[in-house]
Amino acid sequence: FVRPEQLDELRERAQSDLKPIYDELVASCEDILADVPPTDEPPLYPEGTVRLSEEWREIWWGNRMYTIKVLNSAVTLAFTRLLGGQEHYGEKAKELLMACAKWDPLGATGYRYNDEAGMPYNYYFCRTYSFVNDLLSEEEREICRGVMRVQGQEMYDHLAIEMQYL
Repeated sequence: FVRPEQLDELRERAQSDLKPIYDELVASCEDILADVPPTDEPPLYPEGTVRLSEEWREIWWGNRMYTIKVLNSAVTLAFTRLLGGQEHYGEKAKELLMACAKWDPLGATGYRYNDEAGMPYNYYFCRTYSFVNDLLSEEEREICRGVMRVQGQEMYDHLAIEMQYL
């Protein structure tokens, strides 16, 4: 996590003692831009899919990996932009974030539907939102907050309310 008051020091360190790590981030960003991950909403389980079957497992875990790929790409671009000022990284991160914001928050990446996709969705989505907040319009911020509100409430209901009865 990064506080705004830490950014100047991190930017300086990205050009000094942390430069090798920063250079790896830039290389990762260039790889992402060369092969931007798809942002179509992950699939739901087809009707009749048997829970814990191979077909179910492929979608269950596949949606997790798909979600991580797109939103980890977004957060990597967004964070690297904060350190180095590459605005095109920030714009691509914003584009990926807003594409994922269109996914049904109770659908394939909803916590209750598929917690293995829902947890990384929330984690990477919120981090990307924080890192590109200054690039978002108020309307885009409200869309993102709406998604986070739905997904956060779903996780809270499960973890804080339902788990107390176990």
